Amino acid sequence: FALLCLETFHWQASWFASFFIHAEARKVLIVRIAYTLITFLPFTYYHFVALILRVWEKERLRVLGLYLVGLVFLILTWQGNRFVAGYRQFGWGYYGRAGPLHLLYLVFFGLAISRIYFLLQRRMKDPSIQGRRRTQVRFLFFAYLLFLMAGVEFLVNYGLDFYPFGVFFILASFGTTSYAITRYQLMDIEVIVKKTLVFAGVFSMVMGVVAVVTGMSQNYLARYLAVNTTLSTIVSVALAILLYDPTRRLLIRVTDRFLFQKKV
Repeated sequence: FALLCLETFHWQASWFASFFIHAEARKVLIVRIAYTLITFLPFTYYHFVALILRVWEKERLRVLGLYLVGLVFLILTWQGNRFVAGYRQFGWGYYGRAGPLHLLYLVFFGLAISRIYFLLQRRMKDPSIQGRRRTQVRFLFFAYLLFLMAGVEFLVNYGLDFYPFGVFFILASFGTTSYAITRYQLMDIEVIVKKTLVFAGVFSMVMGVVAVVTGMSQNYLARYLAVNTTLSTIVSVALAILLYDPTRRLLIRVTDRFLFQKKV
C-alpha cells in the first residue's frame, strides 16, 4: 500500500512539475519520468490485494510475471517511441502520447484488474467470511472499483480531449482503503505504530543525551577543567546506554496506555 501511494505521488509530482516546463525536449522527458512508475500501478495493486486476501502464495508467480512485464515497459519508456511517443498538447496542458505498443500494455493492465476482480468476488461469496472480515473485503472491493474508474485517463493518451481526472478516483480509492485500515483493521498497523514511536523516542533520547553532555563539557566544563572531546563523547555514550532500557520501557507503557487503551 505504501508503494502504491509512492507511485501515485511520483505520477502527480511529475505532472505538477510539468506546469513549469515549456521546452519541448523537457516535456518529453517529464512524460517519460512520470511513466517510469505509472507503468507499475496496476501490478502493485494486484500485489497488494493478493497480500490482503492472504492468497499471495497462489498468486505469487502471476504477480511476479506482471512485474517483469512492467519492467519491460519501463525499458521501452526510455527506448524510442514504441510505448510512449512524446506528448499531446491540450488546452489545459499536455499529456503522454500512446505509442504502437501502448495497446499491448493495456492488455496486461486488463489482465491484472480482471484477476483482482475475480479474487475479490470469490472472497465476497465465501460463506466462511463473516463479521469484520466481510466488512473489510467490501471496503476493499469498493476501493478497487474507484481505482478502476481512474483507467478512463488512458483515453487521453489516444487524443481524447478532457481533463485527466483519474487521480481523484485514485485518491478516493486510497482514502477508502485508509479508512478500512484505521476503522476496521484491514491491516494490523498497531505493531508498526508502536515500534515507530518507541524507536523515535529512544533515538531522540540517545541523540539528546549525546548533544547535551557534549555541549556542556565543551562550553562550560572546559572553562574550569581540562575536558577533551574524547572524554566527553565517552561520558555521553555511557549515559545513553544507561538510559536506553528505562526509556524504552517507559515509552512502551505510555504508548500502550494512550494509543491502545482499549487493550489496557
